[in-house]
Amino acid sequence: METRRDEPMSQIEWFDIRNRRKREVPVPGKTESLRYKVCVRSAGPNIPKMSLVDLSLLSGLEPDTDELEQLVKSADKYIDHFEYKEGKVLLYFGELSNGSEPDCVSFGAKQINPMGLVQPANAIIYDFYNPGRKCSVFYNAPKQSAMLSKLCHAEVCQCAEGPCPQRRMTFNKAMAADTRESFACYHSIVDYAYHVKILGMTQKNAFDYYQTEIQRILNVAGDETIQIGDLRQFLKRSSCELKVEAGKEYLLMGKDGQTIDCNNKMQYFLDSRTWIEEIPDGNTCKATTRRKACADLRDFMNVYEINKCSI
Repeated sequence: METRRDEPMSQIEWFDIRNRRKREVPVPGKTESLRYKVCVRSAGPNIPKMSLVDLSLLSGLEPDTDELEQLVKSADKYIDHFEYKEGKVLLYFGELSNGSEPDCVSFGAKQINPMGLVQPANAIIYDFYNPGRKCSVFYNAPKQSAMLSKLCHAEVCQCAEGPCPQRRMTFNKAMAADTRESFACYHSIVDYAYHVKILGMTQKNAFDYYQTEIQRILNVAGDETIQIGDLRQFLKRSSCELKVEAGKEYLLMGKDGQTIDCNNKMQYFLDSRTWIEEIPDGNTCKATTRRKACADLRDFMNVYEINKCSI
């Protein structure tokens, strides 16, 4: 059954924006921070004579206008025209294909300003001569993109691309009495060592944010104002698996953060250079087979708090 001209089409029926076949204009020897692939097709019987894609770029990006020029000037003339202004790219397509495969174009974009929390952006496609017919989608950078692997505040960014953090297990047979000392003083030479309580976790973009309350300060370097009872954020990439639970307490040791949170307090990134160990509760430590391991942890915390790496 055909759709009447005066009957609005659904978004799915009108246009399908998907990641399928693409046409690219190669630029030898050039690498980009991100590549955009825009695919459009007409799914209804009334094919527009011209379509306009209004693409909002992700924060901090600007398009490679040389590539866009090539899409206009190439023999295949992938797009009729483009415009770029204030974070938006407008792509003008001629009559679209109504087959099973969409018409696609691809172009590069460079990150000109560091952005710690890259927010989703949207793309809208219109019938140029009937703007009421439109379809919109939201998108974000790929999860593995370096854009989502930075923590930034103002002009300061911290790379967050290293190996994932691993929890240390108090009752693991490989945990010796001097294992924590070796990590803190020789392996990583940590900046901080805190006994914290996890209050909760939130997700923002590509990161998990753990809100913690400082229970005890064993060592501190750059976070000079920190006191017992203060709140601090510890972050990890969402793509990293790490089992820590709200309400439980942990020994955290690692390097100072290079960025601050919205309260101008240092925030810390959890990676492979971070020691993360749940502090067992009193009932757990009552078991005869676990008393020594609990005592080793308690002794390390007591001695390290006083002597640091002079132990």
